[in-house]
Amino acid sequence: MRQITIGELDTIMRACAVGADGMPTVEQAPDRPFDDLGYDSLALLETCSRIERDFDVVFSEDGLGGITTARELVELVNWLLQLKEGRAA
Repeated sequence: MRQITIGELDTIMRACAVGADGMPTVEQAPDRPFDDLGYDSLALLETCSRIERDFDVVFSEDGLGGITTARELVELVNWLLQLKEGRAA
């Protein structure tokens, strides 16, 4: 089963965030809120859109509402992937 890792999320987020070069990586601080790391709502929206496209998952607004850290986002994506695989079986 395909899963996303914190490292993959870090790569995606850095590609989606303008000026990410000076920001701490989510890989270094997976439990720190995105705001504390300097990621704004536009970067998060771009990140989620890319994850939906690359991993063929769909986020609901309710599902993303409580997500504030990289670890939480990775867990959500992997849960969605697991659900998707269960439906395909």
